[in-house]
Amino acid sequence: MADPIVDRERLNSVRGLACLLLVANHSVAGAVAVVGPESLVLVTLFEQAFAPIRMPLFSILSGFIYAMRPIGAGKNGAFLKRKIGRLLIPYFTTAFAIIILKNIVGHKEPCRLDCMAQYAIYPYNHLWFIQSIFIIFLITSAVDRYFYKHTERACVFMLIFSCALYFSPLRNIDIFSIGHAFYLAPYFLTGVVLHRHLEAISNHFDRIIWPAIMLCVMLFSINFYALSSDGIITHNNAVELILGMAACTLLLIKFPASRPLTQIGVFSYSIYLYHTVFVSLANQLTLSIHAMFASMANRLTVNIYLLFALSMALGVFGPICIELAIRRYAPFLGFVIGERLKMAALRPPFRWREG
Repeated sequence: MADPIVDRERLNSVRGLACLLLVANHSVAGAVAVVGPESLVLVTLFEQAFAPIRMPLFSILSGFIYAMRPIGAGKNGAFLKRKIGRLLIPYFTTAFAIIILKNIVGHKEPCRLDCMAQYAIYPYNHLWFIQSIFIIFLITSAVDRYFYKHTERACVFMLIFSCALYFSPLRNIDIFSIGHAFYLAPYFLTGVVLHRHLEAISNHFDRIIWPAIMLCVMLFSINFYALSSDGIITHNNAVELILGMAACTLLLIKFPASRPLTQIGVFSYSIYLYHTVFVSLANQLTLSIHAMFASMANRLTVNIYLLFALSMALGVFGPICIELAIRRYAPFLGFVIGERLKMAALRPPFRWREG
């Protein structure tokens, strides 16, 4: 299909935007932890106001790309094997690496065998998304296999059903991030529906784009007003669900291609896995430098905006450097970024991938 909506460069631009929102969230939270609670308003802005878009955008992208390459007939085993290699193995290796690094720098965290088994069952830090999306992949592919003659209608019914379960007590299940899967499912299935009904949506999109934008602005205003009044929003209300689905749909369909964002987006998985390591590194560097010079100037303070910029830079480009190094020098470690690399990857020089 030659529709520009499925243009790989533009999709990677949306991925890049999602990465920036994610890294910004943890960068702001880390910066406030270093500077102090006087800048708590920044945490509120990034962590709460953009919550309806941040992880839902990753999820709708996952659903859209899944629909581009759905499970084929007789490919059940290969699909499961591919998802285990792409999702679960990087989950365990990243969690283990983060725990080891935390212990090295003095943030003691249990790394006994029983604790590691617990991390395999329950979500670990930001990696909950990987467990949740793995469950969603399994369920969606199972429905596609069972209703292989009616996948277009089946995904619509699944979307409606998932929206109902979004408000259910099942959201409270912590085991293997099942509760988070019910949170992400409506957005994932929105991406699937968008791709499978792409022609019909494209034909009518120009007529509904401005009402959709107005709806997003209105819902964002309502959401932000509730945030400013109560200080926190639980992510199980209809306003946030509709806002996330509408805003992410607009971004997926109409967000323009951007070469810088595309270059970031092709490394989105590595950025997701390892960005917190480099954000923490930025905080540690800042604290160390501040401690060195604090004795010289009693009033020396940490500039939260400079720290935020440093965290963003390291959080985005640090994981990119890791992936480039693995591809260039250690392709046998490709499993830590969810890929099977051949030794031929040693030969070409460094270059940005086009996705």
